[in-house]
Amino acid sequence: MNSSHVCCIDDNDTNLKLLEKLLQKDYQVSLIHQPELAMAKLQELKPDLILLDVDMPVLNGYQLCEQIRQCSDLCDTAVVFVSCLVSLEDRLKGYAAGGDGYVTKPFDLRELKMIVHSHLMRKKQVDETKSNLNQLQQLTWTMLKNTSELGEVLNFSRGLSLVRDEQSLVEKLFATVSALELSATLLIKVAFGECVVRNDGKPFSLMEKELLDLAQHGGRITSTGNKYIFKSPNLVLLVRNMPVADENLLGRLKDHMCVLLDTAEAGIEIINREKQKEQLVEARVMELMEVVRHEFVEMEHATEAIYKASSAGFEKLADALEQAFMFMDLTETQEQQISGFIRQARTEIDHQHDLKSRLQDAMERILSQLIALRPDEFANDIDHPA
Repeated sequence: MNSSHVCCIDDNDTNLKLLEKLLQKDYQVSLIHQPELAMAKLQELKPDLILLDVDMPVLNGYQLCEQIRQCSDLCDTAVVFVSCLVSLEDRLKGYAAGGDGYVTKPFDLRELKMIVHSHLMRKKQVDETKSNLNQLQQLTWTMLKNTSELGEVLNFSRGLSLVRDEQSLVEKLFATVSALELSATLLIKVAFGECVVRNDGKPFSLMEKELLDLAQHGGRITSTGNKYIFKSPNLVLLVRNMPVADENLLGRLKDHMCVLLDTAEAGIEIINREKQKEQLVEARVMELMEVVRHEFVEMEHATEAIYKASSAGFEKLADALEQAFMFMDLTETQEQQISGFIRQARTEIDHQHDLKSRLQDAMERILSQLIALRPDEFANDIDHPA
Protein backbone atom coordinates (compact mmCIF):
# COMPACT_ATOMS: atom_id res chain seq x y z
CA MET A 1 0.00 0.00 0.00
CA ASN A 2 1.16 3.50 -0.85
CA SER A 3 1.88 5.66 2.20
CA SER A 4 -0.15 8.56 0.78
CA HIS A 5 -3.25 9.49 2.75
CA VAL A 6 -6.57 10.32 1.01
CA CYS A 7 -9.52 11.75 2.93
CA CYS A 8 -13.03 11.53 1.40
CA ILE A 9 -15.76 13.93 2.59
CA ASP A 10 -19.40 13.31 1.60
CA ASP A 11 -22.72 13.26 3.43
CA ASN A 12 -23.69 10.15 1.44
CA ASP A 13 -22.34 6.96 3.03
CA THR A 14 -22.78 5.02 -0.19
CA ASN A 15 -20.50 7.40 -2.07
CA LEU A 16 -17.94 7.19 0.71
CA LYS A 17 -17.94 3.38 0.68
CA LEU A 18 -17.48 3.41 -3.09
CA LEU A 19 -14.47 5.74 -2.85
CA GLU A 20 -13.00 3.68 -0.03
CA LYS A 21 -13.32 0.46 -2.01
CA LEU A 22 -11.77 2.12 -5.05
CA LEU A 23 -8.73 3.57 -3.27
CA GLN A 24 -7.97 1.47 -0.19
CA LYS A 25 -5.72 -1.00 -2.02
CA ASP A 26 -3.35 1.77 -3.03
CA TYR A 27 -3.68 4.42 -0.32
CA GLN A 28 -4.54 5.02 3.30
CA VAL A 29 -8.17 6.19 3.21
CA SER A 30 -10.16 8.13 5.82
CA LEU A 31 -13.90 8.89 5.57
CA ILE A 32 -15.80 11.92 6.90
CA HIS A 33 -19.57 12.06 6.45
CA GLN A 34 -20.34 15.17 8.56
CA PRO A 35 -18.98 18.27 6.79
CA GLU A 36 -19.52 20.53 9.82
CA LEU A 37 -17.01 18.40 11.78
CA ALA A 38 -14.59 18.02 8.89
CA MET A 39 -12.13 20.83 9.74
CA ALA A 40 -11.23 19.46 13.14
CA LYS A 41 -10.82 15.96 11.73
CA LEU A 42 -8.72 17.20 8.80
CA GLN A 43 -6.39 19.11 11.11
CA GLU A 44 -5.91 15.91 13.06
CA LEU A 45 -5.36 13.65 10.01
CA LYS A 46 -3.41 16.08 7.77
CA PRO A 47 -4.10 14.06 4.59
CA ASP A 48 -2.18 14.39 1.33
CA LEU A 49 -5.37 14.69 -0.78
CA ILE A 50 -9.02 15.56 -0.08
CA LEU A 51 -11.89 14.27 -2.24
CA LEU A 52 -14.74 16.67 -1.48
CA ASP A 53 -18.44 16.53 -2.38
CA VAL A 54 -20.11 19.87 -3.19
CA ASP A 55 -23.82 19.48 -2.45
CA MET A 56 -23.88 18.87 1.32
CA PRO A 57 -26.13 20.22 4.13
CA VAL A 58 -24.99 22.72 6.79
CA LEU A 59 -21.64 23.33 5.04
CA ASN A 60 -21.28 22.81 1.28
CA GLY A 61 -18.07 21.79 -0.43
CA TYR A 62 -17.17 25.29 -1.64
CA GLN A 63 -17.46 26.73 1.87
CA LEU A 64 -15.44 23.90 3.38
CA CYS A 65 -12.73 24.32 0.72
CA GLU A 66 -12.45 28.02 1.56
CA GLN A 67 -11.93 27.11 5.23
CA ILE A 68 -9.28 24.57 4.24
CA ARG A 69 -7.38 27.19 2.25
CA GLN A 70 -7.43 29.54 5.27
CA CYS A 71 -5.96 26.90 7.59
CA SER A 72 -2.15 27.03 7.80
CA ASP A 73 -1.91 23.27 8.36
CA LEU A 74 -4.06 22.41 5.32
CA CYS A 75 -3.69 25.31 2.88
CA ASP A 76 -1.32 23.38 0.59
CA THR A 77 -3.32 20.14 0.61
CA ALA A 78 -4.74 19.18 -2.79
CA VAL A 79 -8.57 19.35 -2.94
CA VAL A 80 -10.51 17.60 -5.74
CA PHE A 81 -14.28 18.17 -5.95
CA VAL A 82 -16.38 15.07 -6.73
CA SER A 83 -19.87 16.36 -7.60
CA CYS A 84 -23.00 15.69 -9.61
CA LEU A 85 -23.08 19.39 -10.47
CA VAL A 86 -21.75 19.55 -14.01
CA SER A 87 -22.25 23.12 -15.23
CA LEU A 88 -19.37 25.43 -16.10
CA GLU A 89 -20.56 27.81 -13.42
CA ASP A 90 -20.26 25.05 -10.81
CA ARG A 91 -16.73 24.23 -11.94
CA LEU A 92 -15.72 27.91 -11.79
CA LYS A 93 -17.09 28.13 -8.25
CA GLY A 94 -14.96 25.13 -7.34
CA TYR A 95 -11.78 26.69 -8.68
CA ALA A 96 -12.70 30.05 -7.09
CA ALA A 97 -13.04 28.34 -3.70
CA GLY A 98 -9.49 26.97 -4.08
CA GLY A 99 -10.05 23.54 -5.60
CA ASP A 100 -7.31 21.79 -7.57
CA GLY A 101 -9.60 19.55 -9.62
CA TYR A 102 -13.23 18.82 -10.41
CA VAL A 103 -14.69 15.37 -11.22
CA THR A 104 -18.35 14.93 -12.08
CA LYS A 105 -20.58 12.06 -11.00
CA PRO A 106 -21.05 9.45 -12.16
CA PHE A 107 -17.27 9.23 -12.65
CA ASP A 108 -15.16 6.70 -14.47
CA LEU A 109 -13.25 4.67 -11.88
CA ARG A 110 -10.03 4.57 -13.88
CA GLU A 111 -10.24 8.29 -14.54
CA LEU A 112 -10.69 9.08 -10.85
CA LYS A 113 -7.77 6.83 -9.89
CA MET A 114 -5.58 8.57 -12.47
CA ILE A 115 -6.64 11.99 -11.17
CA VAL A 116 -5.87 10.97 -7.57
CA HIS A 117 -2.52 9.50 -8.61
CA SER A 118 -1.67 12.61 -10.61
CA HIS A 119 -2.41 15.01 -7.73
CA LEU A 120 -0.52 12.86 -5.21
CA MET A 121 2.51 12.68 -7.48
CA ARG A 122 2.36 16.44 -7.92
CA LYS A 123 2.17 16.89 -4.13
CA LYS A 124 5.13 14.57 -3.70
CA GLN A 125 7.15 16.62 -6.18
CA VAL A 126 6.12 19.85 -4.45
CA ASP A 127 7.10 18.40 -1.06
CA GLU A 128 10.47 17.29 -2.43
CA THR A 129 11.01 20.72 -3.95
CA LYS A 130 10.16 22.39 -0.64
CA SER A 131 12.47 20.00 1.19
CA ASN A 132 15.28 20.69 -1.26
CA LEU A 133 14.64 24.40 -0.97
CA ASN A 134 14.71 24.22 2.82
CA GLN A 135 17.95 22.24 2.68
CA LEU A 136 19.41 24.77 0.27
CA GLN A 137 18.34 27.65 2.51
CA GLN A 138 19.82 25.89 5.52
CA LEU A 139 23.04 25.20 3.62
CA THR A 140 23.21 28.81 2.47
CA TRP A 141 22.64 30.04 6.01
CA THR A 142 25.28 27.65 7.32
CA MET A 143 27.76 28.86 4.70
CA LEU A 144 27.04 32.48 5.60
CA LYS A 145 27.47 31.76 9.30
CA ASN A 146 30.66 29.83 8.63
CA THR A 147 31.99 32.69 6.51
CA SER A 148 31.19 35.13 9.30
CA GLU A 149 32.86 32.90 11.89
CA LEU A 150 35.92 32.44 9.71
CA GLY A 151 36.00 36.20 9.24
CA GLU A 152 36.34 36.66 13.01
CA VAL A 153 39.22 34.16 13.13
CA LEU A 154 40.85 35.86 10.13
CA ASN A 155 40.57 39.29 11.79
CA PHE A 156 42.33 37.85 14.82
CA SER A 157 45.15 36.57 12.60
CA ARG A 158 45.50 39.96 10.93
CA GLY A 159 45.74 41.71 14.29
CA LEU A 160 48.65 39.58 15.53
CA SER A 161 51.17 42.00 14.02
CA LEU A 162 50.11 44.56 16.66
CA VAL A 163 50.61 42.18 19.60
CA ARG A 164 53.49 43.11 21.89
CA ASP A 165 52.47 41.65 25.26
CA GLU A 166 50.20 38.98 26.73
CA GLN A 167 47.50 41.52 27.63
CA SER A 168 47.00 42.65 24.03
CA LEU A 169 46.99 39.01 22.86
CA VAL A 170 44.35 38.04 25.43
CA GLU A 171 42.19 41.04 24.51
CA LYS A 172 42.25 40.18 20.79
CA LEU A 173 41.62 36.48 21.42
CA PHE A 174 38.70 37.20 23.75
CA ALA A 175 37.22 39.69 21.28
CA THR A 176 37.03 36.84 18.76
CA VAL A 177 35.66 34.33 21.30
CA SER A 178 32.97 36.81 22.40
CA ALA A 179 32.05 37.57 18.77
CA LEU A 180 31.35 33.83 18.40
CA GLU A 181 29.02 34.13 21.43
CA LEU A 182 31.14 31.87 23.61
CA SER A 183 31.93 32.17 27.31
CA ALA A 184 35.49 31.13 28.11
CA THR A 185 38.39 31.01 30.56
CA LEU A 186 41.95 31.12 29.23
CA LEU A 187 45.29 29.99 30.61
CA ILE A 188 48.19 31.56 28.73
CA LYS A 189 51.87 30.73 29.24
CA VAL A 190 54.72 32.97 28.12
CA ALA A 191 58.47 32.86 28.73
CA PHE A 192 58.23 34.86 31.97
CA GLY A 193 55.12 33.35 33.56
CA GLU A 194 51.45 32.43 33.09
CA CYS A 195 48.06 33.94 33.82
CA VAL A 196 44.39 32.84 33.91
CA VAL A 197 41.55 35.17 32.82
CA ARG A 198 37.86 35.01 31.83
CA ASN A 199 36.34 36.87 28.88
CA ASP A 200 33.46 38.14 31.05
CA GLY A 201 35.89 39.88 33.42
CA LYS A 202 34.81 37.83 36.45
CA PRO A 203 37.37 36.13 38.73
CA PHE A 204 38.14 32.55 37.73
CA SER A 205 37.27 29.78 40.19
CA LEU A 206 39.71 27.33 41.75
CA MET A 207 37.95 24.51 39.89
CA GLU A 208 38.50 26.28 36.57
CA LYS A 209 42.19 26.68 37.39
CA GLU A 210 42.47 23.00 38.32
CA LEU A 211 40.76 21.98 35.06
CA LEU A 212 43.10 24.17 33.02
CA ASP A 213 46.16 22.79 34.81
CA LEU A 214 45.06 19.19 34.29
CA ALA A 215 44.21 19.88 30.63
CA GLN A 216 47.82 20.82 29.94
CA HIS A 217 48.61 17.10 30.15
CA GLY A 218 45.54 15.98 28.18
CA GLY A 219 44.59 15.76 24.53
CA ARG A 220 43.90 18.43 21.96
CA ILE A 221 40.15 18.59 22.81
CA THR A 222 38.44 17.40 25.99
CA SER A 223 34.71 17.71 26.66
CA THR A 224 32.03 17.08 29.27
CA GLY A 225 28.49 18.13 28.39
CA ASN A 226 28.64 21.60 26.88
CA LYS A 227 32.04 22.36 28.44
CA TYR A 228 34.97 21.95 26.06
CA ILE A 229 38.70 22.40 26.69
CA PHE A 230 41.00 23.19 23.77
CA LYS A 231 44.78 22.92 24.21
CA SER A 232 47.86 24.10 22.34
CA PRO A 233 51.48 24.18 23.60
CA ASN A 234 51.12 27.49 25.48
CA LEU A 235 47.34 28.02 25.66
CA VAL A 236 44.43 26.21 27.31
CA LEU A 237 40.91 27.49 26.56
CA LEU A 238 37.89 26.35 28.58
CA VAL A 239 34.61 27.11 26.76
CA ARG A 240 31.61 26.80 29.07
CA ASN A 241 28.71 27.02 26.57
CA MET A 242 29.48 25.03 23.42
CA PRO A 243 26.27 24.50 21.38
CA VAL A 244 26.09 20.69 21.74
CA ALA A 245 22.47 20.62 20.51
CA ASP A 246 23.54 21.90 17.08
CA GLU A 247 25.98 19.38 15.63
CA ASN A 248 26.89 21.48 12.60
CA LEU A 249 27.61 24.61 14.65
CA LEU A 250 29.44 22.54 17.26
CA GLY A 251 31.69 21.03 14.60
CA ARG A 252 32.45 24.42 13.08
CA LEU A 253 33.25 26.04 16.42
CA LYS A 254 35.54 23.16 17.40
CA ASP A 255 37.50 23.73 14.19
CA HIS A 256 37.52 27.51 14.74
CA MET A 257 38.81 27.17 18.32
CA CYS A 258 41.68 24.91 17.21
CA VAL A 259 42.65 27.34 14.43
CA LEU A 260 42.34 30.24 16.86
CA LEU A 261 44.74 28.67 19.38
CA ASP A 262 47.21 27.65 16.67
CA THR A 263 47.21 31.21 15.41
CA ALA A 264 47.56 32.61 18.94
CA GLU A 265 50.71 30.50 19.35
CA ALA A 266 52.35 32.78 16.78
CA GLY A 267 51.40 35.72 18.99
CA ILE A 268 53.10 34.08 21.97
CA GLU A 269 56.27 33.70 19.89
CA ILE A 270 56.11 37.44 19.16
CA ILE A 271 55.64 38.23 22.87
CA ASN A 272 58.55 35.97 23.88
CA ARG A 273 60.84 37.56 21.28
CA GLU A 274 59.90 41.03 22.50
CA LYS A 275 60.58 40.03 26.10
CA GLN A 276 63.91 38.43 25.18
CA LYS A 277 64.81 41.57 23.29
CA GLU A 278 63.95 43.72 26.32
CA GLN A 279 66.03 41.49 28.56
CA LEU A 280 68.97 41.66 26.15
CA VAL A 281 68.66 45.43 25.93
CA GLU A 282 68.56 45.68 29.70
CA ALA A 283 71.66 43.49 29.97
CA ARG A 284 73.47 45.61 27.39
CA VAL A 285 72.58 48.81 29.23
CA MET A 286 73.75 47.38 32.54
CA GLU A 287 76.97 46.19 30.95
CA LEU A 288 77.60 49.61 29.42
CA MET A 289 76.85 51.31 32.73
CA GLU A 290 79.38 49.12 34.50
CA VAL A 291 82.02 49.96 31.87
CA VAL A 292 81.36 53.69 32.20
CA ARG A 293 81.35 53.49 36.00
CA HIS A 294 84.66 51.60 35.98
CA GLU A 295 86.28 54.10 33.65
CA PHE A 296 85.14 57.01 35.80
CA VAL A 297 86.51 55.35 38.92
CA GLU A 298 89.84 54.93 37.15
CA MET A 299 89.78 58.58 36.12
CA GLU A 300 88.92 59.55 39.68
CA HIS A 301 91.87 57.58 41.02
CA ALA A 302 94.18 59.12 38.44
CA THR A 303 92.98 62.61 39.30
CA GLU A 304 93.50 61.95 43.02
CA ALA A 305 97.02 60.66 42.34
CA ILE A 306 97.84 63.72 40.23
CA TYR A 307 96.56 66.02 42.97
CA LYS A 308 98.55 64.28 45.66
CA ALA A 309 101.70 64.33 43.56
CA SER A 310 101.21 67.99 42.74
CA SER A 311 100.59 68.86 46.41
CA ALA A 312 103.64 66.95 47.58
CA GLY A 313 105.85 68.58 44.94
CA PHE A 314 104.57 72.00 45.81
CA GLU A 315 105.18 71.47 49.54
CA LYS A 316 108.75 70.51 48.79
CA LEU A 317 109.16 73.56 46.58
CA ALA A 318 107.69 75.82 49.27
CA ASP A 319 110.00 74.41 51.95
CA ALA A 320 113.01 74.88 49.66
CA LEU A 321 112.06 78.49 48.93
CA GLU A 322 111.65 79.25 52.63
CA GLN A 323 115.13 77.87 53.28
CA ALA A 324 116.47 79.90 50.35
CA PHE A 325 114.96 83.13 51.73
CA MET A 326 117.32 82.86 54.69
CA PHE A 327 120.36 83.18 52.42
CA MET A 328 118.92 85.64 49.91
CA ASP A 329 119.33 89.35 50.34
CA LEU A 330 115.70 90.18 49.50
CA THR A 331 113.73 93.16 50.48
CA GLU A 332 110.50 92.71 52.38
CA THR A 333 108.55 93.65 49.27
CA GLN A 334 110.30 90.99 47.20
CA GLU A 335 109.64 88.32 49.83
CA GLN A 336 105.93 89.26 49.95
CA GLN A 337 105.77 89.15 46.13
CA ILE A 338 107.33 85.69 45.99
CA SER A 339 105.04 84.47 48.81
CA GLY A 340 102.07 85.71 46.83
CA PHE A 341 103.17 83.68 43.81
CA ILE A 342 103.42 80.60 46.03
CA ARG A 343 99.94 81.12 47.53
CA GLN A 344 98.46 81.61 44.04
CA ALA A 345 100.05 78.38 42.81
CA ARG A 346 98.71 76.58 45.88
CA THR A 347 95.23 77.88 45.21
CA GLU A 348 95.40 76.65 41.61
CA ILE A 349 96.45 73.19 42.79
CA ASP A 350 93.55 73.15 45.26
CA HIS A 351 91.19 74.12 42.45
CA GLN A 352 92.44 71.16 40.47
CA HIS A 353 91.19 68.94 43.31
CA ASP A 354 87.66 70.08 42.48
CA LEU A 355 88.02 68.11 39.23
CA LYS A 356 87.26 64.97 41.22
CA SER A 357 83.80 66.17 42.27
CA ARG A 358 83.12 67.51 38.77
CA LEU A 359 84.01 64.11 37.31
CA GLN A 360 81.64 62.44 39.80
CA ASP A 361 78.82 64.77 38.79
CA ALA A 362 79.51 64.11 35.10
CA MET A 363 79.47 60.36 35.72
CA GLU A 364 76.08 60.55 37.43
CA ARG A 365 74.64 62.59 34.58
CA ILE A 366 75.93 60.14 31.97
CA LEU A 367 74.57 57.13 33.88
CA SER A 368 71.19 58.84 34.18
CA GLN A 369 71.16 59.43 30.42
CA LEU A 370 71.98 55.75 29.80
CA ILE A 371 69.10 54.65 31.99
CA ALA A 372 66.72 57.04 30.22
CA LEU A 373 67.70 55.88 26.73
CA ARG A 374 64.80 54.40 24.73
CA PRO A 375 65.02 50.59 24.68
CA ASP A 376 64.12 50.42 20.99
CA GLU A 377 67.27 52.33 20.12
CA PHE A 378 69.27 49.53 21.69
CA ALA A 379 66.91 46.94 20.22
CA ASN A 380 67.54 48.25 16.71
CA ASP A 381 71.24 48.11 17.40
CA ILE A 382 70.85 44.51 18.56
CA ASP A 383 68.71 43.50 15.57
CA HIS A 384 70.96 45.28 13.06
CA PRO A 385 74.52 45.38 14.46
CA ALA A 386 77.06 47.50 12.60
